[in-house]
Amino acid sequence: SFAQRGLVTARADLRSRFTGIIDLPFAKPVRHVLEPRLSWAFVQKRNQRGNPVFIPPSSVQQSFLRQLDLDSIVLDPADRIRAANLLTLGFENRFYAPGSKGLSEWVGDMVLEAGYDFADRSLALINIQGRTRPREGIMTRFLLSIDPGRGRIEQGEIDASGRLPSWRWFGGGAAGLAYRWRREVPLFFSGRTRGRYDDQEPINQIDAFVDVKLWDRWKI
Repeated sequence: SFAQRGLVTARADLRSRFTGIIDLPFAKPVRHVLEPRLSWAFVQKRNQRGNPVFIPPSSVQQSFLRQLDLDSIVLDPADRIRAANLLTLGFENRFYAPGSKGLSEWVGDMVLEAGYDFADRSLALINIQGRTRPREGIMTRFLLSIDPGRGRIEQGEIDASGRLPSWRWFGGGAAGLAYRWRREVPLFFSGRTRGRYDDQEPINQIDAFVDVKLWDRWKI
């Protein structure tokens, strides 16, 4: 049997909400909902070398996702958890255009977040992500992650997709275009490609798709 080892963790959130009407150029007025939030996650620093490893730590440090969801830090199921003392400040923005019930039609959202990790004594990532629906059937998404300590962009993504209209025998469909750039390749790539990514070349990728419905049972 193994001796029980405790580890102190803590989580706290402080948030509020503000609502107002803003006038956009060349567009109808929209309702803007702003939700600022202050979040904190703490994991005690402790020697865990003696802990048996049944669940190893993640081989890919998804700093962007973990910072947006601090619960993933304090609820990490790994047997050896890295110390953390992260304080983040974020601003969530949502926009609503005129709809059937007033300004209720969602047209976009954006989240801006930054922070500081007292455990590492370093600035956390500056993350910007959002979605827009400029018109019915069209959706765009963007993401940008900046490391202020090193003064460089870590990753960025942008994509747009939309529905294709139907016409006669053509049943419609969908099409999309996406671009992704990431400075560091996830570690599971370098271990399975026989050295192809050993130099840590950035991911620089363009994706496109077309989904065409010809008849009820035929799709390309």
